[in-house]
Amino acid sequence: LGTLLITPLIVAWLDTSLKVSFSRHYLAETLITDILVLSLAFAIFSQPFNPSILPTTPMIFILLSLWIAYRQGLRLSMLLGFGIGLIGVYFTVAQKGPFSVFDAVENTLYLQEFLAALMTSILFFGVLLRQINHKNKELLSANSALQVLTEELEQRVDEKTQALQEANAKLQELAVKDALTGIYNRYHLQQFLNQKIPEALRHNYPLSIILFDIDFFKKINDTYGHQIGDIVLVGIAEVVSARLRKEDVFVRFGGEEFVVVLPHISIEAAIALAYEIKSLVASLK
Repeated sequence: LGTLLITPLIVAWLDTSLKVSFSRHYLAETLITDILVLSLAFAIFSQPFNPSILPTTPMIFILLSLWIAYRQGLRLSMLLGFGIGLIGVYFTVAQKGPFSVFDAVENTLYLQEFLAALMTSILFFGVLLRQINHKNKELLSANSALQVLTEELEQRVDEKTQALQEANAKLQELAVKDALTGIYNRYHLQQFLNQKIPEALRHNYPLSIILFDIDFFKKINDTYGHQIGDIVLVGIAEVVSARLRKEDVFVRFGGEEFVVVLPHISIEAAIALAYEIKSLVASLK
């Protein structure tokens, strides 16, 4: 009996997993539950011989102790088991309670079996719950780490997707832009006219086209070199682009040849713009 009583105290002393949550609700629940259980133990074990209270009646404390172990943890449930055992030993020695109906030897054996069952159940269930809680914490930690990795992966995918979109946009721009002057190239002109000519015919609006080239451009290349010729082409592209509207399409057709497509502009307005472009190019120094 002494060993069975000391065991829960030793376990409670060595246990370091005291429940962390100390809210008012938890403290009130713990206090009320423990007082009720100890009061019930006192009521059962303090009764003189009563045919309605059998030696198996104290087994109810095993179920109650399992609930205490679940709600309060191993330490408090073992201390409660010590309290129940102490009450049982005290009143059994005083020839009261459910273990007082036999002789001293049988009463002691019944009491020992009850305390052994009570302490073993609490200890087993408490350790099992601790292992389950430990595994749950490991699982939550693993889930948190997985969530962090998933967020990092999603961020990297978004970054790679954005970089790919920017690269595709750049490639698309390079596919339709002239590398030297930055205006549209011949490929874009073909795609644009294939779309705009049927549209102009369908909606009956004017679509004018200006084609011009640079006189004596070969002489510039031969005299000053192709690098200076490139500078001249870039300057012409900048001057003409500044004069055009946003909806107009300015194209380097090839070499020193340029094309301007003018949607919704009549032939008269296009001719006037062509002379203006000629004056702008001629005024370049």
